[in-house]
Amino acid sequence: MFQTCVVLLFCSIFLMIFELVQVGIKLYVTFKDGCVLGTNSETHLRGLSVVGLLPGDLLRIKVILLVLQTWLVGLFVYMQCTCNTEFYTIKVIMGVVLFLIVFWISMILPDHIVAFFFERHMNKLNRQMVEALQVMSMALRSGKTFSESLEAVAIHAPAPLCEEFSRMIQEVQYSGVSMEDALERMAERMPFKDMRIFVSTMKIVQIVGGSFADSLERSALLIRDRFRIRQKCQSLTAEGRFMAIAIALAPLANLMIFLVINFNPTVRFIMHPIGFTALILVSLMDYVGYRIIRAILNVEF
Repeated sequence: MFQTCVVLLFCSIFLMIFELVQVGIKLYVTFKDGCVLGTNSETHLRGLSVVGLLPGDLLRIKVILLVLQTWLVGLFVYMQCTCNTEFYTIKVIMGVVLFLIVFWISMILPDHIVAFFFERHMNKLNRQMVEALQVMSMALRSGKTFSESLEAVAIHAPAPLCEEFSRMIQEVQYSGVSMEDALERMAERMPFKDMRIFVSTMKIVQIVGGSFADSLERSALLIRDRFRIRQKCQSLTAEGRFMAIAIALAPLANLMIFLVINFNPTVRFIMHPIGFTALILVSLMDYVGYRIIRAILNVEF
């Protein structure tokens, strides 16, 4: 038992050091050149800000998950090897496989949760773009300048879009950044294609010339059509996405049913090397099938 505890402690320390190095590399890449906007690290940090976490908070969450899961895996292997010495080598391999699985989950799952909330934040900004362009167009037709139309969006647009426009205006007024660079930075902070369409249109009109109001109206129509087509595609593929989730959860639901109906035989099957191997293979094939279905249903705009 003492040797097992030492091994578990060593694994926990190794995982904490590994996670510290990983987060340190991310922070170095982000801040080495004054936090270059548009990098993956900047997007990751913006996702953390949307969730309300700091990089240190995410680090603590990952370390806690790693330590807990390491101890649980070690306890599982210890109980398997001490209670029954049959298939000792296979049970150790089972522990290693289980350790790799929980290691992957603890490393990837928090980042996926952050990415999920960041994507929701970007979708909310995307839905507010049409209204913002209409506000700018009306402000320009009423005789205001382009900068004043941006201020109108910063005042009248709903959050969080008004916050991004306010930040862009502050960069121009207080930091000495040119309007083109401020627009480009805003597009890098909000990396979705509709914002890129807006920024590219404004830069072209500033260089070539033309009516800002007409260009904004055409951009608003284009973004509205893209949003309508996106919603239609999502409604058409909703059944497929639901079936993908149902198929992915079906093996887990069956396992829960077997645990309720026949608890002891099901537990013995899971604890047996053959049953454990079958469970791992089923989970792997289930995950691959889910990813294939989602890849087929994923429509890029």
